[in-house]
Order: sequence, then structure tokens, then C-alpha cells
Amino acid sequence: MAPELIRRESIDERIDIFSFGALAFEFLTDRLPYDAGSNNSMAMLLQRINSDPLDPAQANPHLPTELADLIRKLIARRPADRWPSMQNLPEALRGIPVGATV
Repeated sequence: MAPELIRRESIDERIDIFSFGALAFEFLTDRLPYDAGSNNSMAMLLQRINSDPLDPAQANPHLPTELADLIRKLIARRPADRWPSMQNLPEALRGIPVGATV
């Protein structure tokens, strides 16, 4: 769940951007973007409100820098720091060099 949804703030398509980013984070790192230390759902909700997500480059040091930067922008805690739209995501993904390294 996007942090603004937990805080019951107004929402827009950036909650979907966050959700996509969280899924991509988990797929590429085999971890969740928030590490509450246990399966305590209240701790996870509080962490989403009060903390930034884990850094994808730390969760998976083998991610190309460009891909880690892209994921950071997708899962930013503040909606204003996220991409305003998914429209340019395919182009951004194609812009990551094949064989890009850390």
C-alpha cells in the first residue's frame, strides 16, 4: 500500500506507480521495499509512513545503477518524488544499456 493511502490523503495514479515499483523491487531483489523485521503488519504500515523504502542497490548490489535509480523513483515515499505517470516507463527501461553494471 502506498504511504499516502495509509495516511488517508488524496490519491491519484501515483499509488499505482508505487505499487508497480514495489512489485518490481521485490522481483529484482527478492525482498520487500520495507523491512519491518517480522511479519508484523502494523510495524510495516508505520514504517511506510515514517521511513524511506530500502535502497534497491543495497538489496541487490548486482542491479545496474540506472535500474536502481528508476526503482527508487517509482517507490519514493512522497508522491511528489515519484514519476507523475507511467507513460515514459517503457522508454526509460529501453534506455538502460544492455549489460549495464553497478
